Amino acid sequence: MKAGTLNTVARAVVHAANMGAKVINISVTACLPAVAPADQRALGAALWYAATVKDAVIVAAAGNDGEAGCDNNPMYDPLDPADPRDWHQVKVVSSPSWFSDYVLSVGAVDASGAPLDKSMSGPWVGVAAPGTHIMGLSPQGGGPVNAYPPRGRVRRTCRFGAPASRRPTSAAWRRWYGPSFPT
Repeated sequence: MKAGTLNTVARAVVHAANMGAKVINISVTACLPAVAPADQRALGAALWYAATVKDAVIVAAAGNDGEAGCDNNPMYDPLDPADPRDWHQVKVVSSPSWFSDYVLSVGAVDASGAPLDKSMSGPWVGVAAPGTHIMGLSPQGGGPVNAYPPRGRVRRTCRFGAPASRRPTSAAWRRWYGPSFPT
């Protein structure tokens, strides 16, 4: 996680919820070993608070394989019906995504709709969004930024998928829970 610490993210989530945000997008991830996932109580409490007390929808990127400790988990094992979400194969947790009771984790798919090999897999991933061939706006101004890498290489990431999933997320939230917040 280059954007700060898990506690920084926790404070940002609480601040956004207290400011009235009803959809909170988190496009940073921290990948941690499943056997010792660090102390995440502050982050878990912040996500719980935003989702249950403040009625916010929290959308987070699943993470990118190969970044700062993010080694992809094995894909789903259909031969183990006793563990349909595949928790037993988890080697690396992606935080905040793995707080799946409070967070909608967004993985990435390619242009054909197939899972993107760089997108972190895990039982907490709830939806997927396009992760290739994305166009966005430049934070420095001057028009659009093309997320295409240098010629001959394809930029693949799930960080673009989390913001893209916000609108369908609010529609799904209304369908499941009713119009509890304005869209």
